[in-house]
Amino acid sequence: MDELMKAPPTVSMVSQPAAGLSSGPGSFESTYRTVMGFNDELSDDDGEQGKVKVLFDEGLEEEMEHISNKYPPGMCSLHPDLKCYHSCVTNLHFKLDRLKNIVWAAAIKKGMASLITPPLASNHFKTSVALRNTISSRRSHPSKNYVILSSRWPAIHQLMSGPLKILADA
Repeated sequence: MDELMKAPPTVSMVSQPAAGLSSGPGSFESTYRTVMGFNDELSDDDGEQGKVKVLFDEGLEEEMEHISNKYPPGMCSLHPDLKCYHSCVTNLHFKLDRLKNIVWAAAIKKGMASLITPPLASNHFKTSVALRNTISSRRSHPSKNYVILSSRWPAIHQLMSGPLKILADA
């Protein structure tokens, strides 16, 4: 019984900031995911080092260059002054700005898109962000020379050679 026993360690009830690069009351560490999934630390500095930049690797830069070369300005007859992608599936046109190029290149890198098919399920290729088709607004609706053959399939039309004639039983 002559042995001394050590007391258990005490726990302070005062909250301490998380240990990390930042220190002081209320400090915390934060990370964000870049386009390719890399983690990067956000800084509290207001200087040049504090600016957040989108990071991508050399492979993504290469895919972006392929996209830019495939769809240069002048390829689209409706938007000759823009880099434009025309989806034949949806008949929509998209201006290929830097953000759309990054999203498309990242999807190619992940195997979810190809050079001829962008990630149409992405928010950046939705109908709401598509360019307006100026020529389609000039097209007239089917005139009275078109007759709907079936009410069940209204998309089936037949061009009449002349005015519609109604034959009555004699």
